[in-house]
Amino acid sequence: MSTDTTAEPVISFVGAGRMGTPMVERLRRAGFPVRVYVRSEEGRERIARSGALVSTDPAHAFADCRICIVCVFSGKQLEQLTLGAEGIISRLPPGAVLVSHVTSTLATTRDLAESARQAGVGFVDAPVSGTPDDIGRGGLTVLTSGADADLRIVRPALASYASTISPLGEIGRATAVKLLNNLIFAAHMQIAEAAGGLAEQAGFSRAELAAILDSCSGDSAAFRYMRCDPRSSLQPAMPFLRKDVRAALDSLSGDDAGFEYLVDTLANGPLDIIIPDEQVRVPSDSGATRGTGRLAATDRTCYRK
Repeated sequence: MSTDTTAEPVISFVGAGRMGTPMVERLRRAGFPVRVYVRSEEGRERIARSGALVSTDPAHAFADCRICIVCVFSGKQLEQLTLGAEGIISRLPPGAVLVSHVTSTLATTRDLAESARQAGVGFVDAPVSGTPDDIGRGGLTVLTSGADADLRIVRPALASYASTISPLGEIGRATAVKLLNNLIFAAHMQIAEAAGGLAEQAGFSRAELAAILDSCSGDSAAFRYMRCDPRSSLQPAMPFLRKDVRAALDSLSGDDAGFEYLVDTLANGPLDIIIPDEQVRVPSDSGATRGTGRLAATDRTCYRK
C-alpha cells in the first residue's frame, strides 16, 4: 500500500492537547517537520507560542504530508475528523499513512482502515499507554497493528516519544489489547478504592496503604495513582477511563462467568466508572472541540514505575 522513502517525511498532527502537545514537541526536537492542524483560536495561539508550524486550512494541512498523526479524545471525534467527503482521509495524498493514537471501538478502527485502503492511504492502529510525562521523556508505550510497510514508515516518528513500540499484527489487534488493558486497569481502580476504605477502617491512611504496597504483591498502577495524590486519589484518569471502558464494552463481549464478573466489578464498585455516554466529559485541554470537563489534576511521573 505504501512505499518507503529516504526523504524526511512531513508530519501533519491533529489533536495537540494534553497528550498531543508533548508529542509535537518531541517530534520537533527529533528534527521532523511538523505541521499542526488546529481549529480553535486558543489552540492556534498555544501551538504558535510553542514554535510549531500551525495550519488552520485543511487543504494546506494535509496536502503534502507523508504521515498524519491523530490524537484526539474519543472515537466519535476521530470519525468526525477523518471520514466523509471533507474528512482527513479524503485530503491525504496517496501513499500517506494515517496513524491513530485514539482509543476507539474495534468497529471504528476497522472502518477507518477500510476507508484509508479505498483512498490509497496506509493506516496504523496505534493506541498508547502512558502519561504526558512519559511522552516528555520519550517513554510512552505504543501498541501498533497494520501493514509492515506502513509501520516501517511511521516507526521513526513514533520512536521520538515512545520507548516501547509493540507490533501486534493485523488491524484491530492493537485496539483490542488497549481495550483489554483499560478494562483491567478500571477493575484495579475499583479494587484500590475499596481497599483504601478498608485500610482507613483498620487505622491506615490511603497513602500509607499505597506506600506499603509498593513492595508487595498487591501493588498495581491504581495504587501508584493513590501514592501520588491520595486526596484526589484516582480522579485524574477518570474522564479518559470512562470513555475507554465504554468503548471496550461496546467492542468486547463474552458469555462466560469471567466476563460477567469483570462487568460486575466495573459497574458495582465504589467509583462511577460505567456511566451514560452523555455524562462522559471531554477534558477541555484535550485538543477536542466539545465538552466542558477538566482533569482533576495533572499527571505525575510517579503514576508509573
